[in-house]
Amino acid sequence: MPRSDQTAASLRPLRSDRLAYSAAPPIALLHPAARQPSGSHPGRGRPRGPMLCRRAEAIDAATPPERDRVIDALRALAIVGVVLGHWLVSVVVFDENGPHIASPLQHMPALAPLTWVFQLLGLFFFAGGWANARSLHRAAGRSVGTAAGRSVGTAAGRSVATAAGRAAPRHRAARTRGRACLGGWDRVEPGSPLRSAYPGWLLGRLHRMLRPVVLLAVLVAGGLGGLAAAGWSGTDLYTVGLFVVSPLWFLPVYLGLTALTPLAATAVRRWGAWAALGPAVVVLVLDVLRYGPWWEVPASVGTPNLIAAWLVPYLLGIAFAQGRLSTAAGLRMLIAGVLACAVLILLADYPASMTGVTGADRSNMGPPSLLVPAMAVAQLGVALLLYERLARLLRRPMLWASVVLLNLVAMTVYLWHQTALLTTQLGTHALGLRLPALDGVPVDAAWLAGRIAVFPVCAAVLALLILLFRRWEQRSAPRVLHTEQAGASVRPEA
Repeated sequence: MPRSDQTAASLRPLRSDRLAYSAAPPIALLHPAARQPSGSHPGRGRPRGPMLCRRAEAIDAATPPERDRVIDALRALAIVGVVLGHWLVSVVVFDENGPHIASPLQHMPALAPLTWVFQLLGLFFFAGGWANARSLHRAAGRSVGTAAGRSVGTAAGRSVATAAGRAAPRHRAARTRGRACLGGWDRVEPGSPLRSAYPGWLLGRLHRMLRPVVLLAVLVAGGLGGLAAAGWSGTDLYTVGLFVVSPLWFLPVYLGLTALTPLAATAVRRWGAWAALGPAVVVLVLDVLRYGPWWEVPASVGTPNLIAAWLVPYLLGIAFAQGRLSTAAGLRMLIAGVLACAVLILLADYPASMTGVTGADRSNMGPPSLLVPAMAVAQLGVALLLYERLARLLRRPMLWASVVLLNLVAMTVYLWHQTALLTTQLGTHALGLRLPALDGVPVDAAWLAGRIAVFPVCAAVLALLILLFRRWEQRSAPRVLHTEQAGASVRPEA
């Protein structure tokens, strides 16, 4: 291959690090014809053994060495934590007065530390900042390459695109602890590559996230209509409808942060990881206004915290992508986060629970308080401390395949997990059963043990919903192109 063609080929985008899935590995799983040849993975022969192991090894072989597997694992871990946490503390009690929302934290406040383990959205926003920064960086690089190719249209045009691409250093996760140095594509001056690439990039992200939500909205509306026809009251419909769609608060927040990615990347390029202090100070000031003893302010004054609080881990994710935050900072972040949480809970009288508690006067989530970014910093400190160990663990094909598959359906899991729980409850009602762990008031350890025991049933219902609706999520992704050379890596058109 001529050198100009080789360099042009090197400019092809890496796999898309989008919210819901990782493109290349799942294609190897779902379409064996697109699998890498046995010689494409250094030191690995043709996969052998049971079918499941062969598929897992095919996914592992199709994963490029520069891919940061830890980021994908953090995203998957956050999704699992959200699902299990909601199934544990979000309860619809059915009694003689109809359905109403309850929480075991009302009756068992000692369970509050469990929410520190399950509420892992800080990891999700960190992974989102990392992925969006890299995705926008690649989109800007393609914008330069496309413009150069159109202006010349020959090998000379490819050389211009190649020269532009050299301004964006390639990611070397295996050699730089997962950090990506993103050059200067995040500049927002008029005429910059980012300026031309940003609108199309943002529309693509919006489409990928909102398409599955439309399906959920239509089907939930239809389901509520069916319950209304069955004689449910408006109050009961509101209760179960709110229960099902309550996790959707996350989507406008994430979309807002996605829209702010160019400005956030510019801030990180200028101030490094310290840029996260800005939104943290905003949260602190608004908390003082909300909870300070000096004057009364409306509760809505804390609304900007919906963006500011989650912008902290999002900026840290961008800093990690730009190489402005290293794994060596993990211990400092853990200490700072733990100290901040201790001060807020023990001295400033913040609620210990990281989720809302029915009937409580204050909540750390509605809107987020300073405890949210403090806890996120502590959790990210642990993640960075364990980064190298996680990277080694994720070299195991079966574990990595599990992470890939969960990322493939992450959006579907997030949107439908509360529906799976409610469907399980209504299904037992249809069978004439009333299980205390599903319908009873969460008052003691017996309820807690029973609740955990029904998790496998809820997971089975969720798996069925995933099978039904995952294609809707995957259709929102860019087309996957088969490469012209047999055995080459499968790349998405993003």
